[in-house]
Amino acid sequence: MPSGTKTYVSKPRRSLLTVGVRRTGGHLRLTLTGDLEVSTNHLVRNAVVQACDRQPIERLLIDLEALEFLDSTGISTLIWARETALANGIACVVVNCHGMPRRALEVTGLYSVLAGQTAYGQIE
Repeated sequence: MPSGTKTYVSKPRRSLLTVGVRRTGGHLRLTLTGDLEVSTNHLVRNAVVQACDRQPIERLLIDLEALEFLDSTGISTLIWARETALANGIACVVVNCHGMPRRALEVTGLYSVLAGQTAYGQIE
């Protein structure tokens, strides 16, 4: 190694996601904390399947307040969650989305649909 050269090795960051579940009346809130990506999407999928089995619920709220990272697999998971809930007669909306996850959804044109702000995604 030449004199004055430094080598930096980054440790792989362990991806982590927690999914909190809270029911209030006919609403079920899934609170995602951490990173929604390829190695964690199964946690959201499992929670959505369980939510659909816990009927009767009228609305599934996916709270992204504490979500720090969202990759393309995570975006696909949110779309899947919405479609799965709707197929089970449950309205589904993403709430409290900001920062990097919101930018990712806005760039893809999906924010307004997932947040229920368009005619296609409007939650009554």
